[in-house]
Amino acid sequence: MMHVILPPSSDDLQILRNLARINVLIKKDLPEHPEFPWRLKRGMEASIPAWLYETLEKSGFVERKEPIDVRVIEVMLHKEQMTTRPLKMPDDTYSWLKREIERTREEKGSDPLEVRRLVSNLFDLSSARLRKIVRYLLLSHVDNMEWRILDNLTPEERVLYLVLREIIDKWRMDLRGEK
Repeated sequence: MMHVILPPSSDDLQILRNLARINVLIKKDLPEHPEFPWRLKRGMEASIPAWLYETLEKSGFVERKEPIDVRVIEVMLHKEQMTTRPLKMPDDTYSWLKREIERTREEKGSDPLEVRRLVSNLFDLSSARLRKIVRYLLLSHVDNMEWRILDNLTPEERVLYLVLREIIDKWRMDLRGEK
């Protein structure tokens, strides 16, 4: 019997993106909220899910602890291309880029070159990281080093890593005649 391992759906990935943690600074006292086990006051730092960040940021309650913009993404991309292991990056990096691409496309009079630049950054960054993920998957001693790579991956990259690992492991087991 053949077992098929399916990749996560777009809906699954969106759930992961919504649950990605974002480190924030509290700009003004927040009313009590069930997501927080304590009261968040101005000047505090917290890690909150992306879905909540979007709401609180629009209302002026929070801001990113480490701001993200196109220059930050391009620095990340450059560093990523120069290293052998994936670097730690904000969990919502891909989501931010996707939103920025969409926002720029919808902006009246937007520069098509800016959209192209953002799309290029998204694919170059994801490709650089995917190459490293696949390389780690193919290492025979990956079990001893797996924590090193998983710790630096975004939540959606972790899912991708684990799905690919399962596919590769099953195929290798079959090659060895194991069940």
